[in-house]
Amino acid sequence: MAVAPVSADFFDVVHGAVPLIGRWFTAADEGNVTELAPVVSARFWHRFSGGNPSFVGRRLMWPGGARALVVVGIAPANLNYPNGTDLWVPIDGYFNAPAGIADLDVHSRRLANFHFLGRLVPGATIAQART
Repeated sequence: MAVAPVSADFFDVVHGAVPLIGRWFTAADEGNVTELAPVVSARFWHRFSGGNPSFVGRRLMWPGGARALVVVGIAPANLNYPNGTDLWVPIDGYFNAPAGIADLDVHSRRLANFHFLGRLVPGATIAQART
């Protein structure tokens, strides 16, 4: 299972559309460390539920049983970033889990090993964004 910890703004930046079923997770979901609110890929949804719409709201267990996942949405099939992702989970909840890295500040400018994405405002050029 490929998991991508992302911010709630990720879906607007990368996809910009509505989920297939359910909703994208929001900033309100990001602080929950015991029950993550994932959006699952269409591929994962079909593989584990046969495409049943009632999969949204289903409670899954994190591998090892440390905490629960409650599915909030199904991503359209054309959302595949990072490549092969099965679940997108709120970054704060993912890294600040009770059994996880307790002292990781995901809001620090010194944090490394992450990819950052952005979208230019309409009409802006790359040169303008660099200044």
